Amino acid sequence: MYARVLTAMLAVLVSTACSTSGIQTPVDPIDPTDPGPVDPGGDPVDPGPVGPGTPGTPDYSNIAQIQRTNAMFQPVAGGWEAPWTGPDAIGQAFYATHADEYDFLVVYTEEEVPDAYAWAVKYDYTTGGLGDDWPNGPSPADAGSAGRLDQVNMMTWTGLYAYAPDEASIVVHETTHRWAAFTTLPGGLPLAGQWHGHWGVYASTGGPSAVGYGDLTDLGNGRFRFDVQYPLQLSPLELYLAGLIPASQVPTMFSVTGANAFSPSTPEYEPSWNSDSYGEDVEFSGNRVDFGVSDIIAANGPRTPAFGQARSDFRFAFALVCESTCDASDLAIVEAQRVAFEEAWFQATDGLSTADTTL
Repeated sequence: MYARVLTAMLAVLVSTACSTSGIQTPVDPIDPTDPGPVDPGGDPVDPGPVGPGTPGTPDYSNIAQIQRTNAMFQPVAGGWEAPWTGPDAIGQAFYATHADEYDFLVVYTEEEVPDAYAWAVKYDYTTGGLGDDWPNGPSPADAGSAGRLDQVNMMTWTGLYAYAPDEASIVVHETTHRWAAFTTLPGGLPLAGQWHGHWGVYASTGGPSAVGYGDLTDLGNGRFRFDVQYPLQLSPLELYLAGLIPASQVPTMFSVTGANAFSPSTPEYEPSWNSDSYGEDVEFSGNRVDFGVSDIIAANGPRTPAFGQARSDFRFAFALVCESTCDASDLAIVEAQRVAFEEAWFQATDGLSTADTTL
């Protein structure tokens, strides 16, 4: 089986998963801003826009409804479990009834996926300068695409979004994993964690970050503070890596070496602060090391296609995987996420990119 590199976003428990190839993939801590799963039977969910058919009938025609198979998810205690090639099977089912006209497939489930929240599976590795040169990564053909598919965003259980179905920052985060955070710096300066899933709390990428969940500020006198900032937006480095701005528009960035004297002394979801820590408010001391986009290019090569040639408008297909018939309450949550994401993505990219979520 090919080596599968998952850029995981969140997980309910702190643990480590291993692929059959021996590559370890971090299962990340819970989003500290997430109040936790909400019983879908609790607060009412807006059923979404009214369709053109029967009066009062919600229109879910822009959501692909996919029936679960064991190749996609396997029933386990407490929900479903996704095998390594589960996203492939979901994509193959989707493309059996839809044209190859989408760059991203955004997948939700009617059942909980224990020990997991959301993650991204990349299928396109042809973009240069990202630092993601993994020769054994999956290809679009594995998921049934003739070549256009860039990534599958595995959002999982709708109940995770029931408390705020029209807040789409997590979809923004997973989408940004298409381009980040894989880049390295000359000399091994810290920037992303050892598995290159997220920018760490000790790295500034020019501003608030979608992949890092916030921004690092220099307080002076060798003291620094990382703050989680919502709604998520792409930092200048992320915009460059996405091909949305030229290298000349990326400001000076910095990383902190020798981080110490953390406050709080330990993170909420890990035993201690380390190179993979991200997405939690924290203050610490250390040594500032400035770097520029020229250092990124020196270590990873130039971004290709370059700004001006790279695409900025993308198509997203939202899908819900169900055991049989999809329930209206689940469809309503996915529809709210779908509608909110178009504006969230536009704002997160400073109006430089658009997301078309219609089928």
